[in-house]
Amino acid sequence: MEFSGATVIQLLFSAGVTTVVVTIINGFLQRRKMGADTTKIITDAASGVLTRIEDDNKRLRTDDSKNRTRIDQLEDYIDEGRGVINRHIEWDELVVRRAKAVDLYLPDPPPLKPPPLPPES
Repeated sequence: MEFSGATVIQLLFSAGVTTVVVTIINGFLQRRKMGADTTKIITDAASGVLTRIEDDNKRLRTDDSKNRTRIDQLEDYIDEGRGVINRHIEWDELVVRRAKAVDLYLPDPPPLKPPPLPPES
């Protein structure tokens, strides 16, 4: 399974929030001065935080899956475009060779390929 940077950050953040909640609960438990109301409040708060984290993670996984699908579609589209450009280059070279064979001067066609993408930062 492949994770995007945003997903990893969210997972680490979730783990950090969970750690803080557990630490707070442990601190209260160590004091042994908790009543039933305090326990319920802490449990409800921790449950609410964990529910929100789970919902966020679920949404992020869905978003990541949709983004991966879209990226795959765009990569396929780019590959098809490269194929069209390469076939056009071959055709241009053929036309120029045939024109020169019959003493018809044609300048070389302009380059069709765009410059390469800069590397990701």
